Amino acid sequence: MSAIVALRPAESGPGGRDRRVLLLRTAHRMLDRMRERGADRRDVWTDGMVALGVTRHAWEVDAGLAGDARVVVDGACAVVADAALYYRDDLRDRLRAAGVKPLGASAEHLLLAAYRAWGVQAPAHLEGDFAWALWDGDARRLLCARDFAGRRPLHHAMAGRALVAASTAGGALGHPECSEALDPTVLAVTAAGLVDAVGGTGYDAIAPLPAGATLMAEAGAAALVTAHWSAPTFERHDAPTSALSFDDAACELRDRLVQAARERLAPGGPTAVWLSGGWDSTAVYAAAQHARAGAVEAVSMSYPANDRGREDELIAAVAGHWRAPVHWESVQGIPLFEDALAGAARRDGPFAHLYEHWNRRLTRRTTATGARVALDGSGGDQLFQVSPIYLADLVERGRVGEAAAEWRARGLAREGVRAFVRWGLQPLLAPWLLRAVGTLHGGRPLRPYQERRLPPWIRPDFARRHGLAALAQPTLRRQPAESRSALESRWYLTTPYAPAIFSTLSGIALADGLEIRSPLYDGRVIALAASRPREERSAGGETKRLLRAAGGVRAPRRRRTGLTSQYFRRSMRRELPALGRSLFAAPVLADLGIVDPRALREAADTYLRDGGQELGVTLFLTIQTELWLRTRSAPAEPDLPVWSAGRADAHVAGASAS
Repeated sequence: MSAIVALRPAESGPGGRDRRVLLLRTAHRMLDRMRERGADRRDVWTDGMVALGVTRHAWEVDAGLAGDARVVVDGACAVVADAALYYRDDLRDRLRAAGVKPLGASAEHLLLAAYRAWGVQAPAHLEGDFAWALWDGDARRLLCARDFAGRRPLHHAMAGRALVAASTAGGALGHPECSEALDPTVLAVTAAGLVDAVGGTGYDAIAPLPAGATLMAEAGAAALVTAHWSAPTFERHDAPTSALSFDDAACELRDRLVQAARERLAPGGPTAVWLSGGWDSTAVYAAAQHARAGAVEAVSMSYPANDRGREDELIAAVAGHWRAPVHWESVQGIPLFEDALAGAARRDGPFAHLYEHWNRRLTRRTTATGARVALDGSGGDQLFQVSPIYLADLVERGRVGEAAAEWRARGLAREGVRAFVRWGLQPLLAPWLLRAVGTLHGGRPLRPYQERRLPPWIRPDFARRHGLAALAQPTLRRQPAESRSALESRWYLTTPYAPAIFSTLSGIALADGLEIRSPLYDGRVIALAASRPREERSAGGETKRLLRAAGGVRAPRRRRTGLTSQYFRRSMRRELPALGRSLFAAPVLADLGIVDPRALREAADTYLRDGGQELGVTLFLTIQTELWLRTRSAPAEPDLPVWSAGRADAHVAGASAS
């Protein structure tokens, strides 16, 4: 992983040597703002029309990782990249068929060759984790692209009349004409946890390039952002699924997953797998063991007994099957908010990963094994299971008896008829009818499926002015004959929340010398998963049937484990009272008219008293947004406390009043 920049100034202005010096100086300044992504190797290039630059850490220059930091130039074309490309032999075969021979083995050489072969469509022909920028001097075209999962960040902005692209928003701010004005709507949706709207930078002038998108800017024309990747459509009512039998599909998935793991193994030394007791990482671990070219190290988080996060025994059993040790990190004592203001100051934007410090500890345990690459199980939930929303699909098709049987098999009958109404009937009702039903019963309007509720501390007048109610609604609409369960799977692959999570997590790991790769987020694996029927994802009380069969795990679990909710609740109860005293008395978010501080304090009191995962998570996101704002708009102050020295059940409002 790396930091890259691309800078195309206005065509008017100084020329000759002065223009080149100014371009190089500005590119260096932008790279200086991204030293956390690379500080040891740097290369900057200009032809007088654009400047490209890249910087990397020394550990990344090994072959098979990022490689040496350089701008690769071929004739009138030049490229910089933050990229790990997979299936390179297949790519070379397709390039050969297109009559193009790469001039080197690096990712940059392959990207240039792909552009020679397919032009602006090149990003659609690549498999990997990438963000890159290419300049075609003959066409006077700047092309930037990002992979569909969004592991590698890339941002763009107009800085005065110059177009800039940079790995981080902070890098874009390195341009002296890039505005630092904040975007209050992004701040509000981040604080409110509106997942379909999360992903903005917090700055009005700077936007993230969406995952799976290409930015193209040609001479005399405004920059244009288009999608080069679209999520596949999962099962449809009017189309047959794959002709493969379940057993044959499991074998095919196993082969594809082994190949996906092989493509992502470290080029030398060990590869780590972040192993939990769940089926996703277990399947990845098995695939890595089958594909291994070197040691495969299991790295896992240990939870105390009676914690629903505990999977220690399952993890030990899986590693024991391969006669391998487990490198353990204890969850005990890992804070949610550590060095709160300092941590926020390091963040590129207001969005924060819920388990940042959890992941930092796991990263450090991983690099202690000598591994520079870790494989994770991301993608298993998105591709191989589905929520009970399929009950509504069954009811809509008149299969009410089957829906009732699934309701019982999933254990939802324990929650009463209300659970059947929620999943089997409520999604079938139009939004206006949901609101009417809720009002007639004297309660709050019922929410349409996947619609988020604005937290009570977001000021209603601000919400009206900035259209937050519309941003709280799901953005995807069902395609003709698409089931609701298929829409849910497509949503997981297209929501901007996923790239925000992935790129944030990758940045956390990068800071401590690790690259994260996700074999389940592989184009070939996704294509197979999309072709399979819903019953292989969830049926009869069992989930992830196909993935379990591919990974050799047939037996269902007796109860859910691996849940982080208890860790989160313990940490919030310990840390929120003192943090709330410091933040909620006079929030900067209140100065901006976004939150009502009294309602915020009351919500924190309610959470400390009654709990509630959704409320706790939204409070966390609001706190992190407030912390980030204070590092941008307030004078320096001593770092905030991260836990209360008093009673764990102290209330925020009472503490503030005192």
